[in-house]
Amino acid sequence: MYKNMILNFFKKNSASLLLATLLFSACEPAKFDLHFYLTLNGTSGVPITDGMVALQFNGVTPFPFTEPDGRGIVSYRGLPGKYLDDSIRLVYQPTGNRRYRVVDQSAYTAQNVKNIYFSIDFPSDNTSFEWSLRDAAGNGIEGATVKAMDGKFTVQTGANGYFTLSLPKPAGEKVLFTIEKDGKTLLNREIEIAPEYRRLTIDNQ
Repeated sequence: MYKNMILNFFKKNSASLLLATLLFSACEPAKFDLHFYLTLNGTSGVPITDGMVALQFNGVTPFPFTEPDGRGIVSYRGLPGKYLDDSIRLVYQPTGNRRYRVVDQSAYTAQNVKNIYFSIDFPSDNTSFEWSLRDAAGNGIEGATVKAMDGKFTVQTGANGYFTLSLPKPAGEKVLFTIEKDGKTLLNREIEIAPEYRRLTIDNQ
């Protein structure tokens, strides 16, 4: 608003108008380049070269998606100077809809930063775990049949009710389990899986 008022003031004199325009242009932030470096979490800088990356400033609609190069770098050149103090978000689309999470990034604003490093982790789609099936008194239930995912995965409990199982599901997801023994259903419900030891108590024997 003030810029327009001042420019209107100088409109009567073309030389003054030119001077004012140059003055305002000089005050506008210069354009800048920004480079993303994508590395695989837990490695010594192994680059991520697949998938697509987009840059997003302060919640604004992301810039167009771009593929990282052979060094895991995505470059944005000639970005408007108005974004220099904005927060930055990496929008990543992995190949084949793989699950991922951004583990770490070296900077949260673009102020005076030209290179930003991102570390990305690809969690496994398989979860292995060990459980112990117990009755209400805490005794292990041996010889029970444990079925998961509509019976696609089956295992029998051993001594003290122990069993191990690996399912093609990510940790934190709920899976339907059916546990039977001697023709009786001991359990039939969804349970959240995690790569850890757990004691599973059956109260309705």
